Amino acid sequence: EGEGEGPHALQEASGSATFADPLSARMLLQQFGSWSAVPEEVGATVTEVRAVRQDEATRRRYKGTAHLPDGAASRLSPVVHYWRT
Repeated sequence: EGEGEGPHALQEASGSATFADPLSARMLLQQFGSWSAVPEEVGATVTEVRAVRQDEATRRRYKGTAHLPDGAASRLSPVVHYWRT
């Protein structure tokens, strides 16, 4: 995977899949240096979760959810801190 894009999906303790928002994904990449260096499990402090429905605008804005089909519901979350678990 390139350094600009990577696995932005997070799994909440409840089991729900949530995607890191673009800024949080960049912070994760900066903290660990590359997507291949990101551990399979990390802890995170989540500040909010917001529902998003996939369409052309969200596909352009949130590259981490571009693979989702139109109309798919997803959740985005800004994250203030990641750490190794």
